[in-house]
Amino acid sequence: MLTFEKIRDMERMEKNSKNLQKLPENFLKDVKEYLEIKRGLDILEVESARNTVKRLFELREQKLVNLALYSARTNMPVENLTEREMELFSRITDSIKSFRVDFDEPYSVAEKPAEKERRFRVMKHLPEFIGPDMKTYTLNKGDVTVLPDELAELLAKNGIVERV
Repeated sequence: MLTFEKIRDMERMEKNSKNLQKLPENFLKDVKEYLEIKRGLDILEVESARNTVKRLFELREQKLVNLALYSARTNMPVENLTEREMELFSRITDSIKSFRVDFDEPYSVAEKPAEKERRFRVMKHLPEFIGPDMKTYTLNKGDVTVLPDELAELLAKNGIVERV
């Protein structure tokens, strides 16, 4: 069972580490249950717990944004994200990559004509996978992303992406 002390310990560990800490699998559900139980008993403890959880997730958000910037540059995989954080991470990373393509295109000296046509809208969510270029991809429905030709062709044939 989750306690205020455990919540506070998780926040301390997150604050004292450069890396994202692993959260228990059902952490949000457990926090909601804990707050429901305590709501009628101890309003001060409930407020303290809410504030602690808020600080914990603000720390995680900052780390997540920094990881997205780093990952957009290096394509390095990340660890210890919750499912919801992974969705946010993918959206931020895809946006950064898309921004970079938009920024780089007008200044590219040897731009290939086909490169302008490599942007795709994701039609179906795909969990994280490694493409033929050995890079890690996570595709979320509705995202616009840049894909290598070989991968884009395969995904388009299967109705997962469409050219923008």
